[in-house]
Amino acid sequence: MKLFICNDDGYKAEGLLFLLKYFSERNHEIYVIAPYKEQSGKSHSITFTEKMMLIEKSDRFWILDGTPADCVNAGLCGLLPVKPDLIISGINLGYNIGLDTLYSGTVSAAKEAVIHGYPAISLSSGIMHNGEDAIGALSRHINYAEIERFLDSHFTVLVQAANSQPKTNRHLINVNFPGGTNNFAGIKHTIASKEMRYQDEIIRLKSPTGESYIQVKGTIRNHDDPDLITDIAAVRSGYVSVSTINVLPEDSGITIAF
Repeated sequence: MKLFICNDDGYKAEGLLFLLKYFSERNHEIYVIAPYKEQSGKSHSITFTEKMMLIEKSDRFWILDGTPADCVNAGLCGLLPVKPDLIISGINLGYNIGLDTLYSGTVSAAKEAVIHGYPAISLSSGIMHNGEDAIGALSRHINYAEIERFLDSHFTVLVQAANSQPKTNRHLINVNFPGGTNNFAGIKHTIASKEMRYQDEIIRLKSPTGESYIQVKGTIRNHDDPDLITDIAAVRSGYVSVSTINVLPEDSGITIAF
């Protein structure tokens, strides 16, 4: 297969380099366009008015000083010399589950691919620390050995699911691997949790010269998701979460009387 790999953690990210090595060893034709720097939380931001620096690392690997969606848009608008069979975004360092998927550059890169009419899969992994994923935790807690076994057994099924998208309900496949070093407990087909995973707070800062700054700091909220089929519940129980995400908003069904 001709695979187009991208991410939001940047071109040096180990999750992206793992996918490049994994699929190359299995004789897939790999193309990479990845951000110059980390773009986590950029959601579906697209650059329209500014020029973006492009570095050609090789004839199949480009580095773009843009967002994850920029990388996919550029690739599918003509930067790639071939038409890919599948776009894979990730592996993200940290979960993209529940409401996180609204902010995720990893998920939005896959959404951009689907908008262009291509099948897409986003991959993310938890980073375990005291039973929950911690921002900035050591990446050695990503279980690449188990991820490799999962892909060996289930990649074909994921590709089939990504390709089964009627025009009225275009979707991507969002996969989240549990963190830690244990074997995965299994796989669950999940729905996105509606619970907020983070509690945000504002930190006020002053520079030595008197300028004021603020920083948003997010901490994990300790709560149990009561719905056992959600992505949050699945990964917390050690399961791989596989869900479908519609790219276009659905009608709410609410009648508005004018």
